[in-house]
Amino acid sequence: MIDISELSGASTSIEVAASDNIFEELGNNTYDFKDILSELIDNSIAARRADTRLNVEIKLYFNKDNIPQYFVITDNASGIPEESLGKAISPAGIQSHNSLNEHGLGMKQAVAALGKLDYLATKTLHEETARLVTKFKFGNLDVYRTSDFPNNVGTEIKVSN
Repeated sequence: MIDISELSGASTSIEVAASDNIFEELGNNTYDFKDILSELIDNSIAARRADTRLNVEIKLYFNKDNIPQYFVITDNASGIPEESLGKAISPAGIQSHNSLNEHGLGMKQAVAALGKLDYLATKTLHEETARLVTKFKFGNLDVYRTSDFPNNVGTEIKVSN
């Protein structure tokens, strides 16, 4: 056994780079559809506003052969503030203590288990337009603005396949 208390001065260092593959791999879990819905609804509940009744709308869209094509969940909670969006997207970026998944993986796991993220759009109370991202990844992420948002505040996630 090596006695690490005897180590002094590292001889070199290595960089451990984040891999965007994690966003797909998070979907390889044991979640069933109920678990996926629970994770997403739990986020809406955690972000609910005290002065407003929380509405969460879930829509499943099927093709003519009755095969699911995409999933959309929309809420009228508080939205994700601009300064928190990066952390909300990053695995383990935001941990909570009063939710189903206390490790900050729930939304990303649920999205990956459902398929491919088409978009996450979010709008806070004092924003005129919603912010929208079309992928989860590390590093610089393009954020778009859209006025085509169903609520005056909240979050909407669309996942295909």
